[in-house]
Amino acid sequence: MEMIPSIANYFGITIDELFGYENNREQKIQAILERADREIRAIGGFLGKGNGDLSECVELLRNATEEFPEEPRILLKLGDALYFLGWQKMGIISSSNEASDYFAEDTDYNSQNMYWKEALQIFEKLLNMNLTNRQQGNTVFTLIRLYQHFGKYEKARSLADNQTSLFLSREVLLTQATTGEENEQYLGELILMLLTELNHALSNSVLCKTSCAVSDYGKEKNRDHHGK
Repeated sequence: MEMIPSIANYFGITIDELFGYENNREQKIQAILERADREIRAIGGFLGKGNGDLSECVELLRNATEEFPEEPRILLKLGDALYFLGWQKMGIISSSNEASDYFAEDTDYNSQNMYWKEALQIFEKLLNMNLTNRQQGNTVFTLIRLYQHFGKYEKARSLADNQTSLFLSREVLLTQATTGEENEQYLGELILMLLTELNHALSNSVLCKTSCAVSDYGKEKNRDHHGK
């Protein structure tokens, strides 16, 4: 009996599946994911604009990983919830000094964030699992941000360097794979995506530099960035 959990983990299945009980597996997973999504949306993601505490959501997902230890959807949702909870409980501290005009995160402070530490372990595990393209993208994006928060810049750059370029992205390729009205639709989606990312890049370029961030434009961007 003591070996049953290990056998189930080895095959990437639940104990119920091991014994042939898979009738409500997908329904249970969907119910957990939907509840977690509702709770994450309620607090407005990592900006925490809404009400509520994600601690119960995290505990729900932790328990779910015990039942479904190799289910990437559960692990991804737990990683996201932990990342948001880390923002909610601790946030980040950024500062600059006289020797530099650029803001830098306090990586020593971030290293005390136990939620981000747990999230880092989860996303590193996910990186070695068989994921969909969307799941892989989510994993890589959040893992790079966590490496940055902890000052692991070489790991962040190495992971980024191993990804495909913008020209091989889904949004760009779909404009080459279609024609007519469908092509027009994907071109519109590509333009919106590029404008959104351009806005993010412009905001970050202003906010990372002290002299720009304290300008009127910088203060306006900071309010937009933090939803205030």
